[in-house]
Amino acid sequence: MVHPVLAHSARQRYLPTMVLWCGLVGMVFSACGPGDEQLESVHRSDAGIAVVGSVSFDSVFTRTDSIVLEETSSVVNIWPVASMDANGGYIVADTREDQLRVYSPVGELRNAYGPGTGRLDSLQFLARAIRLPNGKILAASLVGHLTLIPEEDDTPNQVISTPLVRLRDVIAFDERRLLLVGLDSIPTKALLHFWDTDTKTIVRSFFSPPDRFDAGVTSTFPTVAVAKRGNRVAAAYTLSDTLIVFDTLGAELSRARIPIDPFHAPAGSLPPANGPEEQQEVINRFTFIQDLFWISDDRLLVQWAKGTVNGMQWGIIETDPLGNRVWGIAPTPRLIGIDGEKFIFANPASEASNQWIIALKR
Repeated sequence: MVHPVLAHSARQRYLPTMVLWCGLVGMVFSACGPGDEQLESVHRSDAGIAVVGSVSFDSVFTRTDSIVLEETSSVVNIWPVASMDANGGYIVADTREDQLRVYSPVGELRNAYGPGTGRLDSLQFLARAIRLPNGKILAASLVGHLTLIPEEDDTPNQVISTPLVRLRDVIAFDERRLLLVGLDSIPTKALLHFWDTDTKTIVRSFFSPPDRFDAGVTSTFPTVAVAKRGNRVAAAYTLSDTLIVFDTLGAELSRARIPIDPFHAPAGSLPPANGPEEQQEVINRFTFIQDLFWISDDRLLVQWAKGTVNGMQWGIIETDPLGNRVWGIAPTPRLIGIDGEKFIFANPASEASNQWIIALKR
C-alpha cells in the first residue's frame, strides 16, 4: 500500500486504467503486430474531449450532496472501483492498494480487507467486489480467480479458481449464477461467462469480440462493459460503439450503434510501442466504453473515456437499447455508480479519489 504521506502525490501520478490493464495482461504493443495498417480515426489532441450535440452537466443533473470516504493510516483510496452494497453504502475494490473496503452511505469505513488491515486476507489485482444475494462479499481478481470474504477476522478467505485467463468484472445474476466478464483464451473466443456457484464451473460462454478487430487488439484489451436489468444483459466491447442486449441464456435480443460522435477505434494491429509513454500515446487515440448503467427499462447510460497524459477524461450518453440518444455530456465527472435515484460522481474539484458528489437527474 501507499504510505499516507505519499498518498497525495500517488493520486496525481496514477496511470489510467487502460494502461494498468495492459500491464496486468502482460502484453506489449510491439508484440501485437507490425502496425503497418493506418488507424481508423486518430485524435491526438490533449485539449479535451467533446461530443457532437453535447449538453452541460448542470442541465441534466443537480448536485445535492457530497461524500468523503473515510481513510486511515492503512486505508487510502487510490483508484476505487465501487459497487452499490445491498446492505446500504458501497463496496470498494482498490487494485492499486490490494484492498477491499465496505463503506456506509455517508462514507464511514465499516470494514477493510487486505494488506495493512490486520486480517488474514490475501487480495491481489482486484477488479470488482460485490455483495452476493446470500449476503457474503465476493471479490473478482484480474488474474482469474474469485475470493469469498469471511465475516470473521480469524477465518481465511476462500479462493475459487476459474479457467479464465483474465477476469475484469463480476455480476450476481441470480441466486446460483454469476456473470463473469473475462478473457477465456488467447486469441479470445468469448468474453462473457455464466458461472454456476454450486458446481463452480462455467455453464455458458458468449460475446465474441467484433471480427473487425485484430487478434492482438482484443488480447490487449479483453474487456466488455456490462449492465444487468431483470432478465436482460447489455454489453459493449470496450473499443466498439455497438451495444448488444442478451437474454438469460446469452442469446442476442438486439444490437444498435451507441451514438457517440466522434468515436475513435483502431483499424488493424496496434503500432509498436516501447514503454509506458509510447503505449499511452497510442491509447490516447482511442475511445473506450468504460461502463454501462441501466437507469430504467428502456434507458441506459454509457460512460466512455479517452486517455491523456494527465489521466482520463469522461463522457456520458443516455440512450435507449436501440441506440436513440436522449442526451450526451462531454466532458463530465467520472460516474462511480447509481444508487436508486442518486448518481454518484467523482468530485471534479478534488484530486483525492475518496471525494464524491451526489446528484439527481433534473
